[in-house]
Amino acid sequence: MFKRILTGLALAATTLAVAAAPTTEQYATDTTAVANGVADVRSDTSPPGAMPLVTSASVVGTTDFAAGSGIAAQGLLTASAEADSVSDFASATGSAHYVATFGGGGLMRIHLDFSSFDTTDAAAFSIGSAYLLVTSDGTTLLDEAITAPSIHDWTLTLTGANQTFDLMVTSEGNAFGASAFNSASATFDVSVVPEPPACALMLAGFGVLAWRGRRRVACRV
Repeated sequence: MFKRILTGLALAATTLAVAAAPTTEQYATDTTAVANGVADVRSDTSPPGAMPLVTSASVVGTTDFAAGSGIAAQGLLTASAEADSVSDFASATGSAHYVATFGGGGLMRIHLDFSSFDTTDAAAFSIGSAYLLVTSDGTTLLDEAITAPSIHDWTLTLTGANQTFDLMVTSEGNAFGASAFNSASATFDVSVVPEPPACALMLAGFGVLAWRGRRRVACRV
């Protein structure tokens, strides 16, 4: 009897340590390209689209060129934009987006590694960015806009019943008689685990049950 209780205690501890899976997940990509007055706009989502999402828009004009791309895969969002102009305005944007919802409280642990690369003429403009928003029952817990290459780690306490993790990576390039290029990407990991005090309380309860079971076995002997 006592051995069975200890086995149950070990299994419970293992279960409590496992991160909760997202209730829902949604990936999306959006791209635009404009050159010599011609526009190309493309987008995709998963579900229903198959993963990974790879979306691109491009325009080859009479004198100018523009292209935007977005890639979304598990733990990775990438976007790029290129605008090459000789005599007219050219622009491009690319974005990759991930939204997940989680149920229940606990601790949300987030790791984010963002990078951005530019090769842009002085007369043109380009930028890559990551935007992260985390809410719990509609209350904002984290609101970050990142443009410089950097690594981030956050641990958030979740007190609500419904949590939302929303991350978007965007790339933009605009040029008039010049060239602009940007590539931005983010690798990320997000997990929700039971809050340590709750785990300790539950394990203490299991421990009391184990102790009482052992006493009963000892009394029978």
